[in-house]
Amino acid sequence: MASGLRAPIRAVVFDYGAVICRLPSPAEWAEFADAADLSIDAFIRSYPFTREEYDRGRIRAAEYWRSFAAVNGRHYDAAAIRRLSEIDIRVWSHIDDAVVEFARALQTSGVKTGILSNMQPDFLDVLRHEQPDWLAAFDASVFSCDVGFVKPERQIYEHLIDKLAVPSREVLFVDDVAMNVDGAKNAGMQAAVFTSIDDVRQLLDSTV
Repeated sequence: MASGLRAPIRAVVFDYGAVICRLPSPAEWAEFADAADLSIDAFIRSYPFTREEYDRGRIRAAEYWRSFAAVNGRHYDAAAIRRLSEIDIRVWSHIDDAVVEFARALQTSGVKTGILSNMQPDFLDVLRHEQPDWLAAFDASVFSCDVGFVKPERQIYEHLIDKLAVPSREVLFVDDVAMNVDGAKNAGMQAAVFTSIDDVRQLLDSTV
């Protein structure tokens, strides 16, 4: 067992955004901000802090972008909302093949794999409709809009543990957001802030 892990790992779970998928490029953030009629800095500041109801699955795209507009002193017509909704799906669709291949290698070695993500329902609908092959690299998936809880709330981690059927202490969760890592630890899981696949390999003392 690698230093820093307190128990053998039987399951490794990945966040989606900025872990399984790459972050939007500077050009994509600029496009997004332009569509929202905001500066890039203002858009990036506001964007992650206005999404809780959307990530819980309580609202859909049109209502979300109307509420986002109100928070930012803007008004978006139907065409603007369609454009923002399209960009919102497109910029989060860049899968990191190296992460997926690592998950497949873990499966082959007998380690369970999973996804735990705060995700809005419109994007998840697209993901499921297209049925990308890479989803098969993950044995269990828990998305916030399905269960009504968001990271770092304890209940979403408990949903994940139930689906994995592995003791929480034997699950490693990696996420790019420190408070989500802390939430996993509070639920009894082992967890680390994601930096790279190589660092996860080192943490696991893994050659896969």
